[in-house]
Amino acid sequence: MPHAEVLGWCAAALMVATFACRDPRRMRPLAVATNLAFIGYGVAASLAPVLALHALLLPINLWRWAETPGAGVLTMIRTLHPAPWRATAMGLVLVLLAACGGGGTEEPPLERTSVKRSWQLDEITGDGRAPSGPPLSADRQETMEPLLKMALLGAFSFVPPEYTENSTAEVGVFSNSTGMTFAALAEAPAGRLGTDDAIGSKAHFEQVQGYRKIADDATLEYVVSEVLLDLIDENGQSATLAECPWGDTFNEVDCGSVMRAYTAYTIDAWVDADRSGDSYELQVLHTDGEVDITGYRHIGFTVLVDPIWAAPLWGPAQFDVFEEKFSDGTQRRARVKLREPVVVRVPLDRVPLRGNFVVRTWVDALAFNHRQRESYVSTYLRDPATMAGTPGVQVRMTGVEPAPILGDVVPENADDTPACPGGPLPEAGTLSFESATYAE
Repeated sequence: MPHAEVLGWCAAALMVATFACRDPRRMRPLAVATNLAFIGYGVAASLAPVLALHALLLPINLWRWAETPGAGVLTMIRTLHPAPWRATAMGLVLVLLAACGGGGTEEPPLERTSVKRSWQLDEITGDGRAPSGPPLSADRQETMEPLLKMALLGAFSFVPPEYTENSTAEVGVFSNSTGMTFAALAEAPAGRLGTDDAIGSKAHFEQVQGYRKIADDATLEYVVSEVLLDLIDENGQSATLAECPWGDTFNEVDCGSVMRAYTAYTIDAWVDADRSGDSYELQVLHTDGEVDITGYRHIGFTVLVDPIWAAPLWGPAQFDVFEEKFSDGTQRRARVKLREPVVVRVPLDRVPLRGNFVVRTWVDALAFNHRQRESYVSTYLRDPATMAGTPGVQVRMTGVEPAPILGDVVPENADDTPACPGGPLPEAGTLSFESATYAE
């Protein structure tokens, strides 16, 4: 048991003894010991109200003790009965224990924070379709501070008229101090193919938030408010070997991924169901979704809106797909935008009152462009106008408060894949084999 909690229980026991005492000559020493114990508890647990209250009560109880009939200052010392004297001494010892950290046998306390974040920003070079070199930025943050990490990649090869205010490609992530809003973006700059010039980017953002349920009718919702993917190809010629160098032989159709915009969002929730305080063993939520656009002008663009692990966050009907074609029938543009916010409600019925739980979210945004010249690729999980303006994801809650994250956030053997409901179906029948083993 942490030493701060030991101090708290000792202080509570002294408080009960003080109220049960009838003799004022014994009650005041117990009250002083109680104040000292609660002061130690306030220091050890960083509870400012408790510390302030008993720091104020201590001189009052000392004064009242001195006013007790027959208990002048010297008389107080001479006539202390063994029990209250031991209680006062114990209070002093508890304060000293709090000041020195409990005697040095306790492990260092875990950092008390309700938000933990990690991120990685990568560039995709002209000879690949995935990050391959060292990241532009990668780190972890476990403090209640705003997060805004951006990397400039270079100028666009082509800028659509509606995006002319921003002529430089960027990759980045954002989260406010509490983690209640966050976003990610990836854009594809101009670069030379077949070299280590950046022609794309990827942003990964992961966040864990700790909560405590403080009302029976508590609610917690994650609102995905902005998703936008955009591909434009105005190049007159078809794909070339330089734009599509992968594969054994060059095939125009196999070059469907020379341009790509992609985003994925996952949300999980775990509960400290047994109130152990050191792990979150019960998973109560898993949902995810991805949006993917690939292709180029002469073969068209393919749009995919799907769940990742069969736990759908969204579906095709929740997105507007805008397609624009040239007069010759080839496709100029594919633009996919979330039609209206998607609300994910975290189920709290299995969270006990005053129980702790965590929600983990992660976001990927990717964009690369091997076509270059008159083409454009971008992915936003937020409004493209401003990174810290309209967030991609917002959190709404009632009857829930932020709580420190302690112990293992996710069990080491946790499987993000949702469990199959129920057992085998009797009506499914039995599959029989003629032999126990088969060999060619």
